[in-house]
Amino acid sequence: MVLSVLILFGIIGIGRILIERKTTENKINLLLEEKDIILKEVHHRIKNNMNTTFGLIALQAESVKDIEAKKALDNASNRVQAMITLYEELFISGHYSEVSMKNYLPLLAERIIANFPNRDIVKLNVTSHDFALNEKIISSLGLIVNELLTNIMKYAFVGKDSGDIYISLLKKNDRVFLTIDDNGNGMPNDTTHLKHSGFGLTLVDTLTKQLDGKISFESNNGTKVILEFNAN
Repeated sequence: MVLSVLILFGIIGIGRILIERKTTENKINLLLEEKDIILKEVHHRIKNNMNTTFGLIALQAESVKDIEAKKALDNASNRVQAMITLYEELFISGHYSEVSMKNYLPLLAERIIANFPNRDIVKLNVTSHDFALNEKIISSLGLIVNELLTNIMKYAFVGKDSGDIYISLLKKNDRVFLTIDDNGNGMPNDTTHLKHSGFGLTLVDTLTKQLDGKISFESNNGTKVILEFNAN
């Protein structure tokens, strides 16, 4: 009799433990869902704020008469757009910390060159290995791509009826290699000044250092830029 009572109490105790565990699991899942919803809302608001900033800068660029001021505002709006593209990919993927480069890079490149009046004469070719990078690395990489493509669209095809841009992003072990190649007008023979001439290329140099990477420029029937950095 005593043994039966003990067994009964044991069964009841196990049942309570299982119920409590299930209740705890449900609470944890609910908290995780709430956290996910809040995080999505935060990213959505950030993206909306960035879109508003982009629109205001673009509107201001249209209203200014000074050519240099307009160029500066156009460049600023392109940089904001590069960041918007990143946030959109973070929001779509749902991971919020990593983005697939195979999806992100073609979208970013197309959005950048679409801002230029000579877009129709340019053929864009983008290839990328299918791998993910964290948000901090992609933030710097996206701005570098923006500056390099902006320079190409502004200067590489002046006086030309057509042009090609080739972009490749490859990952070998823990190293990432970005190559941007065009068949445009090329660069002057002395290219040592390029990394430090103008805000855009100075920004590229600074971001490359942040990635602990190295960048090189080649000029042969156009311009080739090779960026190498660590994937982690």
